[in-house]
Amino acid sequence: MAAVRKRKRYRGRRLRPQFILFCAVMLALLCGLVLLVRRAPVFRRPAETPSATREIVETPEAKENDVPAGFVPAEGDIHAGSLILVSNEHPYTFPAEVELVTTLEQNISGYMARDYSVKQEKTAFAAFDALFRAFAATTGRQDVNISSAYRSYDEQQEVYAASAAENGEAHAASYVTQPGCSEHHTGLAVDLTRYDVRTGHSYDFTGEGEYGWIHTHGPEYGVVMRYAADKESITGIAEETWHLRYVGVPHAAYMAEHNLCLEEYLDLLRSYPVTNPLRCNGCHIYFCPEGQLVVPESGDYTVSGNNVDGFVVTIP
Repeated sequence: MAAVRKRKRYRGRRLRPQFILFCAVMLALLCGLVLLVRRAPVFRRPAETPSATREIVETPEAKENDVPAGFVPAEGDIHAGSLILVSNEHPYTFPAEVELVTTLEQNISGYMARDYSVKQEKTAFAAFDALFRAFAATTGRQDVNISSAYRSYDEQQEVYAASAAENGEAHAASYVTQPGCSEHHTGLAVDLTRYDVRTGHSYDFTGEGEYGWIHTHGPEYGVVMRYAADKESITGIAEETWHLRYVGVPHAAYMAEHNLCLEEYLDLLRSYPVTNPLRCNGCHIYFCPEGQLVVPESGDYTVSGNNVDGFVVTIP
């Protein structure tokens, strides 16, 4: 019979005092470290300046030699173009390159011209021709007659002398400009009468009744009544319902809409430089002082001098 072993009984060991002391010290150090971390100052990123107070720095438009990007310096004739101001204060400069056409040598229809001496600047003729044809088609009247258009210096001198002899110097000064100071020198202006082919008599063109259509719709063709009654203090000329002037479609439309004569319109344009053009009927219009003309580097545009102090550029 095998002997039965008795299992030994083990007693748990006692922790030594040194170990207990070590644990207590480590625990104290750990608590102290946590306390120090909690009391340490917190470093935060400074708050951003509110957007309302931020300094805004705009990037300037690219320029070359002080000319806005996309524009280049150019030269032009300050005394030529459809917007030149010709008056007793601003004489016309002779000679200027003006391409004239003889009205009766053109295939005109629906209106008349006095004789073969009636000539007009080429672009102005096209505008007046379209206007008078439209008037005839709308009203059925075909008695509008161009009694005068382009005049040389000598012709204007004859007109002034005849008016002074017939009506007196004061009347001539109110209705006829001095030789060298007439819009007729430009070929851009026409004087109208009504001519009765049955009697051979001419009548004043007053713009009354159906004939008012020409004054009302003229700006659509670039044409304005140059001398209105309420502008006499500015133009120096009494009302002339028969005197029409070609200035170009966007300009005539703006002048009519805002009741401006040519002097007032040109003054207004001086407030619109190339960097801030006048936007009118889909066009950009700006003024350049004499000697500072700039034009688009490419694309269509027209330039007209104002016969005073600068140029008007029109970009369609």
